[in-house]
Amino acid sequence: MSEFCNDFSPPSETRKVVHQGAPMSIERRDYDLEGLELRDVDGDRIIRGMAVPFNRDSTDLGGFRERISPDAVTKSLQNSDVVMLWQHDSAQPITRQSTGLKLEVRKSGVWFEAPASDFTDRQQDLLERGVVKQMSFGFVTNEDSWEQERKPVRRTLLDIDLREISPVTWPAYGQTSVAIRSAEKAGIQIRVVPDNISTAIEEDRDIEWNGPRLEDFTSSQWDELSDEERDDIAGHFTWSPTMPPESFSELSLPHHRASDGRVIWRGLTAAAGRLDQTKLPDSAISAVKAHLAAHYEAFGETAPWERSAPSVEAQRDRLRLISVDL
Repeated sequence: MSEFCNDFSPPSETRKVVHQGAPMSIERRDYDLEGLELRDVDGDRIIRGMAVPFNRDSTDLGGFRERISPDAVTKSLQNSDVVMLWQHDSAQPITRQSTGLKLEVRKSGVWFEAPASDFTDRQQDLLERGVVKQMSFGFVTNEDSWEQERKPVRRTLLDIDLREISPVTWPAYGQTSVAIRSAEKAGIQIRVVPDNISTAIEEDRDIEWNGPRLEDFTSSQWDELSDEERDDIAGHFTWSPTMPPESFSELSLPHHRASDGRVIWRGLTAAAGRLDQTKLPDSAISAVKAHLAAHYEAFGETAPWERSAPSVEAQRDRLRLISVDL
């Protein structure tokens, strides 16, 4: 193995969490596949690239960013049999350490090398043409640390068990309930939905709804606003991937009127109707639905996802009535 990067030192003010007892669930992270090479070595065609990056802040994962210490995989790679899958599909295994997959620790991260013959011709073609250009890795966290002073909060993975690596077409959203539970153990609250600006409702359900624009809240530019002002504006919406939001365009699913913060019925139903089209991390879905459901309750209504589906008998009775009417 190559030398480790020695310039990494954990932040001075951190809250460290050691996970003991029952094993943690597998988390997955995705990033652009770097350094991909398909080349001939001693007459054999091989595929190599980076599997896990070190010392690099991730994109915002829904209230926190994450980086991996170069020492995080030391123990794991000494006693592991990491498997490479295609698209995270266990039915499409490519190779594993015990059958030819090589993993090497360099200053920049963990790099993989595998015989091209382990990939199908179709898979090799997709990689060469850049159709599949994301890499993902699955791991179990043994130890991590959290910095609450940063915005967003930073999580540093200090010790992980690397389980699998996969070339993928589409990246999955990174935030997981595992990370949220770890933050809670460290006494850090990761906000997955903005705080309500108001719980008051507009009684007139026929009022027209147009999603608010930045100029409806302020004459200032977004980068001129304080964190508190950005949080207040975010409170008119249901979801933002970062808190405070880095830009107004990050905010989605509005339902509060800009002028007084009241919930508008048509805005609420529009937000509920667009849930399936909004990219939300799994760990945020329940919180987002609970947020909107509370507003439905204030109107004396039940959120669509909480309504009981009609029984088979009720559906048959309805069909009989329709046939009679015809």
